[in-house]
Amino acid sequence: MEYCFRSRVFRGFQSVGALVNSQYTIDASDIGTTITLRLTTNDPDGPSGPCIEEFKDINITINQAVVVSAGSDLQLCRDTPSILLQGSQSGAPTTLAWSGGLGLFSDPTIAQPLYSFNNPTEVNTTVVLTLTALDPDGAGPCTAVSDQMNLKINPLPVVVYTGLPPGSPASLAENGPPITLTGNLAGGAFTILPTSSFIGSTFINVVDRAVFDPSAADLGSNFIKYTYTDGNGCTNFDEQEVFINPVTTIDFAVQGAVLNGSGEFELCSDLGLVKLLGFPVPADGFPPETQFTSEGPNAANMTIVKIGPDYFIQTSGLLSDSYRIRYTFKNQFNAITFKERTINFFGSPVSLFSSSNNCIVSDVVFTDNSLINPSPFPAAITSWQWSFGDNTFSTDQNPSKRYTASGTYNVVLKVTTSQGCSSTSSPYVLRVGDVPIVDFSWSAICNNDNTSFQDKTTKVVGSVPPGISVITGYTWNFGDGDVLPAGVGTIPAGTHGGRTFGTYKDPQHKYVSNGTYSSTLLVDTNDGCSNSNTQNVFILPYNTVTPIAGAEYLEGFESTDGGWIAEAFDATNSTPLNIIKSDTSWIWGAPAGGTITSAASGSNAWWTGKNANTYFSNENSAVNGPCFDLTQLKRPMIALDYFSDTEKNLDGSVLQYSIDGGQSWRIVGPPEGQSIRDEGINWFNGVGILSNPGSQPIGNYGWTDRQSAWKNARFNLDMVPAANRSQVRLRIAFSSNDGNAPPTGNETAPDGFAFDNFFVGENHGMYLLNISQPQHSRQVQMQMPT
Repeated sequence: MEYCFRSRVFRGFQSVGALVNSQYTIDASDIGTTITLRLTTNDPDGPSGPCIEEFKDINITINQAVVVSAGSDLQLCRDTPSILLQGSQSGAPTTLAWSGGLGLFSDPTIAQPLYSFNNPTEVNTTVVLTLTALDPDGAGPCTAVSDQMNLKINPLPVVVYTGLPPGSPASLAENGPPITLTGNLAGGAFTILPTSSFIGSTFINVVDRAVFDPSAADLGSNFIKYTYTDGNGCTNFDEQEVFINPVTTIDFAVQGAVLNGSGEFELCSDLGLVKLLGFPVPADGFPPETQFTSEGPNAANMTIVKIGPDYFIQTSGLLSDSYRIRYTFKNQFNAITFKERTINFFGSPVSLFSSSNNCIVSDVVFTDNSLINPSPFPAAITSWQWSFGDNTFSTDQNPSKRYTASGTYNVVLKVTTSQGCSSTSSPYVLRVGDVPIVDFSWSAICNNDNTSFQDKTTKVVGSVPPGISVITGYTWNFGDGDVLPAGVGTIPAGTHGGRTFGTYKDPQHKYVSNGTYSSTLLVDTNDGCSNSNTQNVFILPYNTVTPIAGAEYLEGFESTDGGWIAEAFDATNSTPLNIIKSDTSWIWGAPAGGTITSAASGSNAWWTGKNANTYFSNENSAVNGPCFDLTQLKRPMIALDYFSDTEKNLDGSVLQYSIDGGQSWRIVGPPEGQSIRDEGINWFNGVGILSNPGSQPIGNYGWTDRQSAWKNARFNLDMVPAANRSQVRLRIAFSSNDGNAPPTGNETAPDGFAFDNFFVGENHGMYLLNISQPQHSRQVQMQMPT
């Protein structure tokens, strides 16, 4: 029989079946041995009886029993992934086995393995773990032994704190204000790394709190940890990174300003936009904080303008005073700093002066009227710089200036104060006027009507060549005792008994008698200039020739000049600045030239022989006929005898008509510009005559070249508008260039032009002219143009 060390009960039986129990206490020395236990009966019949004692031996092998312990109950925190179990076993050698839980044993067959709990399933639970010792003696009486222990898995406390600004990591400027950090528990502690940084002591105000001053921390990365340990000994923390950003050292200046001894900027007002110079520049900063602003009680009086990345002070109109300007700068670390400075704006001067427009022949006087705007910083104007617009200058306060050429000049005055503030006036457009070149034209209208005068003054506004002055007064002396006082606009009614009317610029005046009058025009301008011009005005007899069929006009110039009047006017080959006065070579009488030696009939004719039997160089003249009323003619025509002895296409004559009293003239002949010129009989043979007789606007037509005898020329007057035939003037105009070429061979000097037997009448196709003069008569049969 075998017994484990732990069993100590022995049982036996008597013969009569009675159960006998006895207790045997195993001694440690029995273990591993076989002991014999004998049960002996008492002598049933006493010592003398025959019955003897009976006994029974039993052999019991004593095997070692195992003792196992799972150890004491344990607990751990969630952040400890495993724990060493405290199991043990004694007695017989045996195989151990741990069981229970959802975690893992490092070695379940040893008494003290590591147990790694199942996370998160076993967190905040109590896990029962069992240690079992298997049968130590195989088939023997000893059985497996187990023991249990409890392992509690405690969760970590929830630990958080707030107070840092948003961001990953949070960012603070080194000069930022202290902030309060607030934990969610009471009894924890705030710490900071690196250890060279500092955070205030943790204090409890309902919950844990600490004050963090960014200036007490290292620049760059810092880690603030809030740590808390609960009643289970479990510790948790909340650690957040905070980046301490360095602020930027900044300053600024004002463009053009200077620093005084007190470190204040000084600058003049009214300089327009003045740039604020930030160091570093505003473009390197970050919005919206980076900017310049006006501070202080008078900040509203100053305007700061942002143009692109730059900032400017608008000094135009800025009141003189002291101002505060702040430069705020936010760097790339979001660290913000600012700098303030004082700027004293001095009162700027206002450049003002007066002058008047003037004539070129007199001095211009300039008067300084400059002033200084109100300012708390007294100053005075100490410098004047005049620019007269013609590259001449003066530093006098009130200079006088004589200009050498007329024109408009931009006069500028710059004044400077004792504080160095300057003001330059806007250019004053000074007008220095020319002395006007006075000229006028006139036309004597027939039939006892009025003579029309036209002002042709140049070097004034609106003239050619132009000027810059405006005429402020026209004074006319008509040479007949009537004077029109200076004026502009419309002439008052009734002037000179109604004989003078129209406008002062272009008046009309009726002469009582025909003849030649010395008429003068005096012109005054708004620049104080005056000038005059005198011309001889000839007045045709106050009669109008009215040809009718059968009583046509025919003038042979034998006994009189026919009332025709010679006229000289400026040569057309003059330049605007070089007017060449023309004389007239027209005379009435017997031609006595080298080629033109007689009239076409009779003795007398009109011809250009006043200059020693020839004409003048640069001549521009005409012979004016009477006024004609052509209304009684159905088909008016004209005919004349002429003799041309001029340089071909250089000098020549032209027949012209006027329907406006001589103000404008058109040619008698094919329309100007018409390419086919072969019309009429012996009509104009020249096109493009250089000297342009009659100042024609187109074509320069006329008679030119040298001919050897008189010719008869004829043309219709259909070009005269029917509605304007009641007052028609006719003239023969002559012009020459600046000289004649020397004669060659048997030539003589050119005589010019002559005309005779001037006819105005009805066009009948074939017409017989009776030309009767006191000294002779002739009949001429003429084929009139149709």
